[in-house]
Amino acid sequence: TAIDSAPRRSSAVSFCAGHSDALKESLASSSVLRRGKGPNYDLIRCPPSRLQLFGNQVAGRHIMLTTSDGRLCKDASRSQQELRFYTTMHQHPSHPLHEFLPKYYGHFLISACDLVQQCPRVKEVLQRRPGHSSLRFVALQDVTHGMARPCLVDVKMGRQQHTPGAHNSESKMRKSRETTSATLGFRLCGMQLYQGAQYTRQDKYQCRRHTKEQMQAILEAFFGHQSPGGL
Repeated sequence: TAIDSAPRRSSAVSFCAGHSDALKESLASSSVLRRGKGPNYDLIRCPPSRLQLFGNQVAGRHIMLTTSDGRLCKDASRSQQELRFYTTMHQHPSHPLHEFLPKYYGHFLISACDLVQQCPRVKEVLQRRPGHSSLRFVALQDVTHGMARPCLVDVKMGRQQHTPGAHNSESKMRKSRETTSATLGFRLCGMQLYQGAQYTRQDKYQCRRHTKEQMQAILEAFFGHQSPGGL
């Protein structure tokens, strides 16, 4: 969820769904959403130029880049569910989830060398991921584009945060049990809020400590720009 805290845009609210891998896999493989076209029908043949790191990323381990024309490029090299989810949803424009999703423009491949030339700051991230000569990105609408002081919160939806049988399923099950995912069906994974002429930020470790009792005040603070106790 992204809100512009600047007075001239204070009523602008945009949503960018952050579903769990389990939900993405379930939707993408659903009998309701049958893929009718090849996997590369929405491939962007010419990757965007002048890519920059997305400066408002509040959570997630994926590389996120942005373009000057308002596109957010999310690394999907290690997540087949991510690419499959967006390509499948793109083929079903009448699905009710589209109301909560950013626009999807397609996906593209870019070599690691070309990416580093455009965005040198990515080099440090790529060094922790050896063996990737090219990366695949999904191109989405950047809902913060044009906002003066964007406030963002990353919400992970669902009580089940894992795909059954996945190698890291036990770790995700533990996180669900120990956070509001178990009690409320969602948890916060990161937040930035503009208050008093500066940003207040919380990472995923701080967000995991939020309790069921605190959540209402935290969300009211985000949407109402008022500081709750404990934030």
